[in-house]
This record gives sequence, C-alpha cells and structure tokens, in this order.
Amino acid sequence: MNQRIVWTALALIVPTAARAEDVWREQSQMAVDRAGVSAVEVFNARGEILARPSADGRIHVQALKVVRATGPARRRELSRETVVETSRQDGRFVVQVRYPQRHTVRVSLWKTFGDFTLPRVDVRIVLEVPAGLPVVLNSTSGDLRSEDLAGVQTLRTTSGDVNVQGARAPVQVSTTSGDISGSDIGNARVVTVSGDLDFSDSRGVIIATSTSGDVVVRGSSDSLGVRTVSGNVEAEGARRGVSVSTTSGDIRIRRASGNVQIASQSGEVAAGLAPPLHSANIEASSGDIHAKLARTLGCRLDVRTSNGTIGIELPVHAKTVTRRMITAVVREGTTPVQLRTSSGSITVTEGEGRP
Repeated sequence: MNQRIVWTALALIVPTAARAEDVWREQSQMAVDRAGVSAVEVFNARGEILARPSADGRIHVQALKVVRATGPARRRELSRETVVETSRQDGRFVVQVRYPQRHTVRVSLWKTFGDFTLPRVDVRIVLEVPAGLPVVLNSTSGDLRSEDLAGVQTLRTTSGDVNVQGARAPVQVSTTSGDISGSDIGNARVVTVSGDLDFSDSRGVIIATSTSGDVVVRGSSDSLGVRTVSGNVEAEGARRGVSVSTTSGDIRIRRASGNVQIASQSGEVAAGLAPPLHSANIEASSGDIHAKLARTLGCRLDVRTSNGTIGIELPVHAKTVTRRMITAVVREGTTPVQLRTSSGSITVTEGEGRP
C-alpha cells in the first residue's frame, strides 16, 4: 500500500539577479520503525538525494519540494502534481518521487523571456537510515550523496554526480555522464561512461571502469583495478596490487606494491614500484615507460623495446645487454619486473618521489 507524504507549504519568494522569481517551497518529513525492513530504496528522477545515518535507529525521510513557474496558480498546480510516496515492497522500504509527466508552456511573442519562468519542479530527499541497513539510490539527472553509512550501498544515476564519504560497507556506483568521487571508503565497484572518477583514502579494493573519463585514486591502502578506454589514470599508494589498462591515455602510478599489471595501447606509463613487490609487468604499445624503483627494492629486470632506447640509471648487475634488450639484477633481488614497449623508450631510475 502506497502512502503519500503530507507537505507543509513555505511559499517563499526568492529574488534573482534578473527579476523577482516566485519559488514555491514545501517540506515534509516522516519516520518509520526499522522492524521488517531489509533495505531502503529511493527513486527520484531529478533533485538531489542525500543518505546519512539515523540518530535514533528509525528510518527518516525528509523532502523539500521546489516549484518554479510564472504565476501562483501554475505553481500550485505543479505542486499538486508532484508527490512523494512510500511503500513496502518485498521487505524493502521504498520512497518514490512522481513528477508531472508533461508541461504545457504558452509564451506570447510580445513577452520577453526576462518576464517568464520555465516551469520546473525539483524534490530534494534526505534519507536517514539505521546502522547496517542496505541503501539503494536511483536518479536520472539528480546528484547522489552518502555520508558515513555502515550498510551496503548501490547508487545509480544517468547524468548526475555521485559522492560517497565514509562508507563502512561495499559500494556499487554507476553513472552515464556524471562524475564519481569519494573518500574514506572500503570496497567499491564504480562504472561511468563519460565521467571522471576521483577517490582518496580508500581502505578497500577499488574496481573502476570508465569509457572516456580520467581516474584519480589517492591514498589507497588495498588493491586497485582500473579499466578505461579514453582517459588518464593516476594512482598513489596501492599497497596490495595494481591492475590498470587504458586504450588511449597516460598512466601514472606511485608506490605500487603486490602484483602490478599495467598496460597502455597509446600513452605513456610512469610507475613507482616499492616493496613488498611480488611481480610487475608493464607494457605500452605506443608510448614511453618510466619505472622508478624504491631504494629498498631488489628485483630481476627484463627490459625490451622494439623501436626505442633503454636507459638504466641505477646500479645493476647486468646479465644481457643489447640495443633493444637488457636483463639485470637489482640489489640481488629475484622479484620479476618486466617492461615492454613496441614503439617507445624505457627508462629505469630509483628514488621515492613521483615517477
């Protein structure tokens, strides 16, 4: 059974720089017990959704409706046609925002657009959930945000941005043309088609896929997996392994450990390698490779290029030296480090800074 939220009208008039634009605002809130609820899901086609912890163990829904239109009658009409409903579906507590399906707009040719406001309704949802309760947020053009949630999160939007802070359980995020960002999170799987990804201080495994956006991950204490078609990748501190590939973009990784797999078809690769390193395989089809080894790292180098130069700028015990191939041992190490490029040069240095 669906239940509609009862609204309280604010009816504020908000001036803009161009003219005094009438804005009708209504707000509402409700609280329900958690008993019998396995997850909370919100559908809001446009307008921001914010999810955060509940202070009293109950589920709280706060909604702010903002109506913009010329004339009070039209604003009231749009407000009536915009409803927020709640329901129980297979154990889930569902919040659904329903907007007017179509608008009829009549503009006189003798009126300037400075005297006319295109009708629009947005509803902002603030959701407060008990600890550990899974959350699903859905939108078409609205932004999604979550703060300090302890339950599993699934966030989906088509053209809105997503920001996740302080997640204590796995997170799944997908967007078509929006950016994804977050900090202080655990395991996360994120997908975007034409947006950028930016994460910092991650405590878990990050799996990121992008078609035409850049990926930045700073301060990762676990492993990192990135796939992008047309975008740059920059990461720092992936201590338990790195797997990165791009079709057309540069890759820069600082202080990678564990198993390191890096591949670029058209772009440069710069990678800093640090212990504990289990193996490293870095390949570039058309681009240079710069590998910087930590001063405490011992390894077995195998460096090859089909069309380029090779520069080894640290003390090594050389095994094989030709114009296109060098094999050598660094600090009596046995960890395999393979560097390959088809059309580009390879440089190996040592140090602790950016590669």
